Amino acid sequence: MKKRLLAFLVAVTCLVMPVLTSCSDEEAEIKSDTKPVTVTLYGIKGEGTTDEAVKAVQDRLNVYSEGNLTTRVLLKLFTEDEYYAKLDEAFAAAEEYEENGDNSSSSTSNKDKNKGTKNELVFPDEKGTQVDIFMVRGSEMFEKYNKAEYTVSLNLADKSGLMRKYISDRYFALTNMATLGVLGNKYPFGIPNNTVYGEYTYLLVNKEVANAYGYAEKNLDTLPELNNLLVDAARDFSSYVTLYNAPTIDLDNFGGTMFGTVIENTDTAFTKKSPTSLLENEKYIEYAKYLNLFNGKGYIVEGDAHALPTDKKVAAAFIKGNAALPEQYKNDYLVVPYAKPVMEDLGTVFCVSKYAVEPVRALEIVNLLQTNVEYRNIFQYGIEDVHYRVDDYTGVLDIISKDYNMNPADTGNLFLLKENSSMDAATKALCANNWELAKQQLRDTVVAPYLLFNPDVSELDYDGFKAESDSVLARLMSYDIGSAETFEEYAASLNAAFKNTDAYINFADNSAAVALAEETTTGEETTAGDETTAPDETTTGDETTAGDETTAGDETTTESAPEEPAVPDRVLVQYESWCARYNIK
Repeated sequence: MKKRLLAFLVAVTCLVMPVLTSCSDEEAEIKSDTKPVTVTLYGIKGEGTTDEAVKAVQDRLNVYSEGNLTTRVLLKLFTEDEYYAKLDEAFAAAEEYEENGDNSSSSTSNKDKNKGTKNELVFPDEKGTQVDIFMVRGSEMFEKYNKAEYTVSLNLADKSGLMRKYISDRYFALTNMATLGVLGNKYPFGIPNNTVYGEYTYLLVNKEVANAYGYAEKNLDTLPELNNLLVDAARDFSSYVTLYNAPTIDLDNFGGTMFGTVIENTDTAFTKKSPTSLLENEKYIEYAKYLNLFNGKGYIVEGDAHALPTDKKVAAAFIKGNAALPEQYKNDYLVVPYAKPVMEDLGTVFCVSKYAVEPVRALEIVNLLQTNVEYRNIFQYGIEDVHYRVDDYTGVLDIISKDYNMNPADTGNLFLLKENSSMDAATKALCANNWELAKQQLRDTVVAPYLLFNPDVSELDYDGFKAESDSVLARLMSYDIGSAETFEEYAASLNAAFKNTDAYINFADNSAAVALAEETTTGEETTAGDETTAPDETTTGDETTAGDETTAGDETTTESAPEEPAVPDRVLVQYESWCARYNIK
């Protein structure tokens, strides 16, 4: 295994995308006379996709990869429900084949076949159950296959300029971090697909209202400033909806509890933000305070989170959408970016298997899905005039067949995808001008601080803590705005009680474990003869019983006391350990 991995690392260091060069200057780059190789690609197919369609698309992909890279690809596509079970079966079979047979990319029979066919490429058959390239969705599955050591490090170093041009540095850092690498390492264990995450939250302010009081975008980006406008609007524009939709807040909390942090517009997965009770987070308290106030004043009317109403005028509104939304409303509203999109999990990642017959050649195919427009769109849409047609005037694709359906997030770099007529208006706006707005949205996307932190809560009382959290939240949001006690004082008293509950201590805080470790036996000891007896021991005649030790005459029997059960690390302790592991400060 170690020799296999070392050989791969040496080979892949010499990789220049999309052309492969060897470590020796005397060896040529890949051309049509390079040794033919067959690789497999495991992925998820959409509903209705037929085996016949997959085979046809596979053949069309191979027209390009066989002609340019002398690499044949075998598509192994399964439905979402069956995919991971099938992938696990394939890995088990590949492991067994490697242990019992030769998993090299060539064989004697293939060499014999090639004799006398100098100008004909003969591609080897699949070796056993061959796993070369496979995709996973999300950090949990990515972590699963890395922990199982089914992936290999893709040592792209600084020679992968083309692929790095197409894929965000942030993605490479995240995939590397997710595979127990060192922060800043350039050698990830997977190639992530560029995609669009989350939505912006925009504050829209009616220009008529704003102009009446001299408000501008720059002084409307906080809730206290918004409150001043709403007071004016409620008084002077009484026929308007004062606030359409309540303000929201992005949280990275554990299972929807009151323990975590507020996601801010500058957050990354590489900035330490220790989880705490949300009741002692200043930004959360400010949010809760003004949410209570706006509700108490009757300002809020809830409606469509993604569009303004057409039957009433609105003074201000919170609306969610993508990077194209400002263009839609800019004529009549000040558009204030209130919260950026949040990446709460990794998207789809392509990995090269440790059982790959030619890891470097497999990586070339992944490279095509990230950098080659033709190859990437064939994998997504299929074959022209079979699965789609192209409008001669607009260049937009029209889907004409339902037997080949793929999720764009699973088939490669989103920003190379051609527009199709089935896209909704929001997606069409994103893909205009070579996906310029989508690229901007990705650049703006905030990474949730705990995206790659997955604490083990299996032995912690999550249900009890969630119930306590829900109770505290309900009390927080029932604050009487007419109370003599300030909201901050009210929240502080709730927080003190919350952090003192068994539910909080047993789930979030490790003070119970610390107390257990420091616990010592107290109480006055007594002495009987030459033996010492603690208060819970009893002495009768010539026999003394002390815990599990019994002495009778000259005979002594000692039984080991059962060890105290280990107290599981609370979430906070696990986070501190995780930060130390990755040098996150």
